[in-house]
Amino acid sequence: MVLLSCRTTGLVAKSGLEQLSAKEILERSGQNRNFGEISSKVNINYEIGADKQGFSAKVRMKQDSIIWVSVAPLLGIEIVRAVITADSLKLVDRFNKRYYLGSFSRLSQMLGVELNFAMLQSLITGNNIDLYAMERYQARPHETMYLIESSGMERKRSRKGGEQQAIGQQTWVEPAHFSVSRSMVTDPATQSTLEATYSNPQLLGKVHFPERMALRIEGKQQAKVDMQWMKPTSESGLEFPFSIPSGYDEIK
Repeated sequence: MVLLSCRTTGLVAKSGLEQLSAKEILERSGQNRNFGEISSKVNINYEIGADKQGFSAKVRMKQDSIIWVSVAPLLGIEIVRAVITADSLKLVDRFNKRYYLGSFSRLSQMLGVELNFAMLQSLITGNNIDLYAMERYQARPHETMYLIESSGMERKRSRKGGEQQAIGQQTWVEPAHFSVSRSMVTDPATQSTLEATYSNPQLLGKVHFPERMALRIEGKQQAKVDMQWMKPTSESGLEFPFSIPSGYDEIK
């Protein structure tokens, strides 16, 4: 009866956890996305298909606006700079004297999963991916954490006239700071899964920011990305410079 009540009202009722609706949990958790501007050195390891790399980078971010990355592993000499916004992906490869100017969709193609800028920033800062309106989520008891789920029964019409199951989403939120500890998105249409886990949340200004992130994508493309933020700082007035030196070739 308790489980049925949880399904009906969207409330978590479990010993040790405050009884909250999915909307209340998401609102409290959403306060952690108000980081303003962040600057940090980040250790990154990734595998995309057969490509496997590890490097350190300087990362600057402005909330809901821009992600700036500078890779300088050789005696502090920058070899790659990238700038990501909601509608663009820009990159300069100083080692090979090349540059790329394109749309954000190129990044989705590289990772093999549909993403937009808001989703990407939520992924790398440890926040909930807002696929649906808050009313379309429900809360369930799950050990010592809150588990937020989208409705798995909803279906949508495909262009071919049939029905297909909507994208499913699960988010685990720890109750101490309402920071996200795990997030999973499953797309039945493409048979792909995106999973992110976060650990060691640190207080950064007024928000809790995860020190480590592990991203896994399973589907047409296999991808793994591990990130460790090294003493991130909350700043204001950060600059995000980008320019293309003369004589560089465009990457098509």
